[in-house]
Amino acid sequence: MSSKSHSWMAFVPVTLVSILFISQIIVGICLLSGVSQIGILAYLGSGLYVFSGLVFGWLPVFEFRKKGAVRRGKSYISTTQLVDTGIYSIVRHPQYVTFILWTIAGMLLFQHWIVVLLGVPIVPLTLH
Repeated sequence: MSSKSHSWMAFVPVTLVSILFISQIIVGICLLSGVSQIGILAYLGSGLYVFSGLVFGWLPVFEFRKKGAVRRGKSYISTTQLVDTGIYSIVRHPQYVTFILWTIAGMLLFQHWIVVLLGVPIVPLTLH
């Protein structure tokens, strides 16, 4: 298989996950006012958004800058050294974990079957 077709095959799941995730949020916001919610689940979903965003979303930025030997003026992802401490000692791809947790948080927050239906394929596609 050529590298060109391989990159195309990697593009499909990423695009599908992005479309599903954005759709989940838009549909959830549109349906939010018409759904009776279980309050504790909505609070849990909101907390999961914040917690996962701060811990698994932002910590990698600081870890890469601090331990990844990023040159001044370069993006945090331009590391020149393997980072295996901090959040990276727990999970290799923390921002993927954030994406999965945000998907679950959306299901808890919006509590509608359409949002769940849009969210379920995101988890295995992100893992892929």
